[in-house]
Amino acid sequence: FGTAYGQNGEYGCISSRCWGFETNIGISAGASEGYYYHFNDVAGDSKVVTGTVGWGPFAYTFGTIKSGSRKIGYISGFSGGWSWLPVSIGVFNCRTDMTRGPSCRVYTESYNQKYYTTCWSWKGFRCTRHRKAYRKRVRC
Repeated sequence: FGTAYGQNGEYGCISSRCWGFETNIGISAGASEGYYYHFNDVAGDSKVVTGTVGWGPFAYTFGTIKSGSRKIGYISGFSGGWSWLPVSIGVFNCRTDMTRGPSCRVYTESYNQKYYTTCWSWKGFRCTRHRKAYRKRVRC
């Protein structure tokens, strides 16, 4: 789960589920980030092909994200744990759902000359709207 941001101010909360196989046996915990070339490609079905290289208890994962035959992004991440082999390859089918927020809005209230910004992000397992006051104009 996380938040996706586009180049033109669009954003949304996402959650992904993946299933597939990896050519290794082990136990680990870690986190990966996905980088998409276009905001509209984030939601939907995709295939992720990964490679993992480990040294001791640490591993680095990298890979590509595809929709059909078109490359739509890549992933990168780190993990810690134990595995049988120092190198592995994985292929996963993923489904990403997105709750889109409206375009990020920054506006001024005339009575106190403060700038307010409204954004969406994850709070626990809910997509939540945040509103915060600033003394100067900021971007989400």
